[in-house]
Amino acid sequence: MSFPEYPEYVQSGFHWIGAIPSHWELKPLKFLTECLDGKRIPLNSEQRSFKQGDVPYWGANAIMDYVDEAIFDENLVLIGEDGAPFLDPLKSVAFFSTGPVWPNNHIHVLRPDNQQWAKFLVRSLNATDYANFIDGATRQKLTQSRLMNIPICWPADKEREKITSFLARISHRSPASLADCAGYRHYRSLAAVTDQ
Repeated sequence: MSFPEYPEYVQSGFHWIGAIPSHWELKPLKFLTECLDGKRIPLNSEQRSFKQGDVPYWGANAIMDYVDEAIFDENLVLIGEDGAPFLDPLKSVAFFSTGPVWPNNHIHVLRPDNQQWAKFLVRSLNATDYANFIDGATRQKLTQSRLMNIPICWPADKEREKITSFLARISHRSPASLADCAGYRHYRSLAAVTDQ
């Protein structure tokens, strides 16, 4: 697979991002989302047994159960706080949630400033190297302050549309082939999928 290159690149300062087109921005996540962690409510298994329903109840990295009411009913980005596979590049740590959802206190809840880019943010967060963002020797934890300072490559709107479209087309591939696919795991490759 071959893509056109941009005329000029600059170093991002982050090894997993590498060089980016000179006209792209690098923005901390806090300037692209609102963190809604303060609205999360954990329920233990006994509490959930009295609230059975069809609303996903999210834990650190997956839907744990279904309950009868939602805390949120909108497009959100969910990302593990602790217990997520932060150091496994073939596993997702960020998820797109649409509609009713009840997240517990082990998953961060982010409202994108622009709902149109929620899936782009999820894919960006899943391409992040978390080694310098997590703490904890026995259980890895991504604190809210570190999460909100994760840098996100931010191309112009039309380029983000093309990148999002390209990644949607290849998302049916196996995780192993996605890891090797230009445009999925490295932002430098993401830049290549957009025409100028």
